[in-house]
Amino acid sequence: MARKVSFSAMESRSARLNKFTIRRRPYSGPSLARGILLLYRRNKTNGTWVLKVSDGHGAYWTKGFALADDFEDADGIDRVDVPPGAGTGEELARGGDGNAGTTPITVDGALNAYKTDLTARSANPYNAEWPRVHLTSALLSKPVALLASIELKTWRNGLLVVMAPSTVNRLCACLSAALERGSAA
Repeated sequence: MARKVSFSAMESRSARLNKFTIRRRPYSGPSLARGILLLYRRNKTNGTWVLKVSDGHGAYWTKGFALADDFEDADGIDRVDVPPGAGTGEELARGGDGNAGTTPITVDGALNAYKTDLTARSANPYNAEWPRVHLTSALLSKPVALLASIELKTWRNGLLVVMAPSTVNRLCACLSAALERGSAA
């Protein structure tokens, strides 16, 4: 279970609305765990809870994962207050606590599941290993649910410098199959 996060400036709706002004860049919040920060972006409507996660190699990724309960009551699904939101964010960043069904699968996990599926169907497991060679550690460790299309497009466009376009297309097809079939396994 996630620990209770205490950060007085973000704890209540009135504190957030009085303390923070509307801006594009999120406000820094409490550390949920080593390398995982909870951020808050104040908007004209409900604010957004943002997760900032280190990949362990000097880089990090950020992703908005829920709306704050600034103008509407929290429902626990679309709009959350800080303690449940912090727990959800930490589970997204870490891959959950190991309970089946609640653990978000990472790109690496999807490739592993796809390899197992290919082996079970007597197909070539190379199709699951080949994308792993070309993926960055940040993309491999990212939960599939938090992948953004711009990240995958940037990765794909970077491959065009070292590979022929047709080879990049085949590699992307392998990754697409892994994300589609591996996350369903």
